[in-house]
Amino acid sequence: MEQLALFEKISKDNILQAIERIDEEGYPTNRKSSSYDLIYNRKAYPPKYILSLAGYFADGNFISHKEFQGGESTASFDFLKSHGFEILPKNETGGLEQSKPVKDIHLKYFKDFFLEEEFELLKEYQGQKKEEVDEHHEAYNKLSKAYEKLEFWTKEVDSLTFDYGAWSIRKRPTSQANKFDGYLWSQLYPSKELKEYRKVAITLGLDENYRFVVKIDTVHLGENDPVRKHYEVFRGDYDNSTIVLFKDFSASDNWENLIEFGKESVQKLTSKYYELIESIQELEIDAEDLNIKPANEMENKPNLNAILYGPPGTGKTYNTINRAIAICDPKFDLSQSRDIVKERFDVLQREGQIVFTTFHQSLSYEDFIEGLKPVEKEQMITYPIQDGLFKRICKEAFLSMLSPEELKSSDSDEKTLDSIYDDYLDSLRPEIGTGNPVFHTMYGHEILLMDIKKTSIIVKFKWFNKEKGIEATQPFSVTKDKLFQLYQGGLNPNEITSLKESFKPFFKHNLSVYYAVYKSFHDFIKENLTEETDLEPFDQDRYSYEELIDSWESAILQKDKPFHELLDGAKKFVLIIDEINRGNVSQVFGELITLIEEGKRAGKNEALTVTLPYSKEKFSIPPNLYLLGTMNTADRSVEALDAALRRRFVFEEIHPNPDLLDSYQVMYRFWRQKMGRYYGAVSIYEKHEKDIRELLGLKFKSSQSEVTYTEVGDDLPEDFTFSYYYERVKELIYFEGGFSFRILLEAINARISFLKDEDHQIGHSYFMEVFSIEELKETFKKNIIPLLKEYFYNDYSKIRLVLGDGFMEKIPKVSFPVSSEEINEEDQYRLKTIDENFDVLAAIKQTIGK
Repeated sequence: MEQLALFEKISKDNILQAIERIDEEGYPTNRKSSSYDLIYNRKAYPPKYILSLAGYFADGNFISHKEFQGGESTASFDFLKSHGFEILPKNETGGLEQSKPVKDIHLKYFKDFFLEEEFELLKEYQGQKKEEVDEHHEAYNKLSKAYEKLEFWTKEVDSLTFDYGAWSIRKRPTSQANKFDGYLWSQLYPSKELKEYRKVAITLGLDENYRFVVKIDTVHLGENDPVRKHYEVFRGDYDNSTIVLFKDFSASDNWENLIEFGKESVQKLTSKYYELIESIQELEIDAEDLNIKPANEMENKPNLNAILYGPPGTGKTYNTINRAIAICDPKFDLSQSRDIVKERFDVLQREGQIVFTTFHQSLSYEDFIEGLKPVEKEQMITYPIQDGLFKRICKEAFLSMLSPEELKSSDSDEKTLDSIYDDYLDSLRPEIGTGNPVFHTMYGHEILLMDIKKTSIIVKFKWFNKEKGIEATQPFSVTKDKLFQLYQGGLNPNEITSLKESFKPFFKHNLSVYYAVYKSFHDFIKENLTEETDLEPFDQDRYSYEELIDSWESAILQKDKPFHELLDGAKKFVLIIDEINRGNVSQVFGELITLIEEGKRAGKNEALTVTLPYSKEKFSIPPNLYLLGTMNTADRSVEALDAALRRRFVFEEIHPNPDLLDSYQVMYRFWRQKMGRYYGAVSIYEKHEKDIRELLGLKFKSSQSEVTYTEVGDDLPEDFTFSYYYERVKELIYFEGGFSFRILLEAINARISFLKDEDHQIGHSYFMEVFSIEELKETFKKNIIPLLKEYFYNDYSKIRLVLGDGFMEKIPKVSFPVSSEEINEEDQYRLKTIDENFDVLAAIKQTIGK
């Protein structure tokens, strides 16, 4: 009944307001319901989040999800049902429209400011080991709520100070040793790249001395770390340092004041932050610890031509995605969730840096390089020469290394948006660093020009506080792409009355800065065009391939830098060829097979060119194009490949990896998928993990371990790694009485290797997303058994040797109207039907010999 009191203030109208708001803006990703949906107008919503938001509409107080539970026969669900709302299990709502998850949307509903009690708890419990007692659980929950407020404060400060900032927060008030901390803190970075640096951060926090603290600090470094020692000298005395700023807590304080303190403090510290990083690099303190690698360090240099080969399901295509991203965007963090990694891959594909294709038996030279293709025009069939996929990506790679000015063409004087932009930059350069206001916001604020890059303009406001004479320090980057986007979108800055509404179709942040620079750019265009012209971005298709090669070779000769330095800074392109062994490689590549060698690429000492048979153009392959292939050894061995292909590619074998199927790894992936965050008691976790615990035989070392396990799950960061997960659960859980995916895969593959060969093993990926008995049945039914039937040509006696009798059944003997001497009396076997009655666990125990 205590939980029911939380909802007494909420009316049905408040619930309907919450539903309407979710329709408008979505709900936070970490509040997605894993088991139930509230149904309204044939649309599914997360029931607990609806109650949290309804509380906000009732009295302005957003109800934390940690204050109540969801599920059958809980006070929250009974309350919703009492107002006439239907709640159904998720397996019954799959056909309905789903509401949309949006990351962190709920933070804006926080109203509760920090409480004096939260500082008291920090002071009282600092250093104490968290025990399994009500007092400690209560303190832990209250400090967890303080962490949620700290997250809100951090996010608000980030949005007000950095254009491309990043932040991180642990949200756990105890240390890895399970002792209460005396300080709650978050990390803030001016950019995502600096977050990856991960040694130095601007931190926001509150301490046991009743203070809010904004400071520059090191992250996860030991006392003897050379970077930590250098930082301590840079900082000086903690309480009197210029990089440690304090604000005393006051019960009468509010969010507005605290956010303003955070914003001003971060703005003051940003220049010092960069100064610290530069001083560390200048002193060359332990370059390896700093994760700074010399530009000439080549041990991790990717091969220009590589083929990943191995049996089905070993993750060849999965690995090509990671490798392609690493080539095109080396700074991208591949340890993030797979959704984020795949999203980056999709972006690079859309931008043309990565092209994915699959070879097949009918693919020809004309499809891949160039050829005559029929085109119908005005009821006439013509056969123009059309570029194939390979020629197009080669052209893109060459073009990326050339500016419009470096291209030789008869129409090079024609004005394009790119050429006008370059003229605009030339007009600005004399003003760099002069201190003269070059741009003005819609309301007359002065903006200075700090620097000009190839694709961006760096500016900053002249004043942070003009009345007090405090100059601004925060730089902003205005990109060429966004200026083009605004111009091509037809936006006239002289007609804007509302920045928010006018810029809404394009972007949402730093509108004043973009307005100021865009107005200057727009005015320059109008002043320098003598006649009305439809400006378009630089058109690449007007140049022939031969013109590109000639222009590129001329441009390289005129550069002051060595060729390898120019290449290191060039944009990289990747062509992924899946199933490369299924095509006739000699026929598809033709005479270009020689040119793909690294030493024969354009710009190299042994560079070669050929004349293409259709277009008669000179052709060379750019040095910034990487070829990444995959091949399935179950279809064709490496030895059977074309010898010319084998000589020109590096072959990397991808083996089945049973270690990825270790029980801890399986639970880690399960938690990554579910985010572990059920936000409830032990019973809630037990309910959600029933299938996976039964499958693996997950057990707890003690009842306290089970409670701590739920706390670990609730406090997981979004992109936690396996080591992060393992360090926190290894002393809490063990596995007994279930079965091991790792042992199963090893047993199956050892038998296949003996009966056939290693090229026809089973890959680990077929088990990577199996978290229940039903999913285990499905992977055997749809993946494992069909492969074994293919490998052994439906020889069930050999399949029986691999899987054991648990998957097989004897075929009943039949009588024949002939002598028994003419009949083979040996027992015959067939595969059992895998249906709802099939005991897959019992069958697997026979497979692995248990």
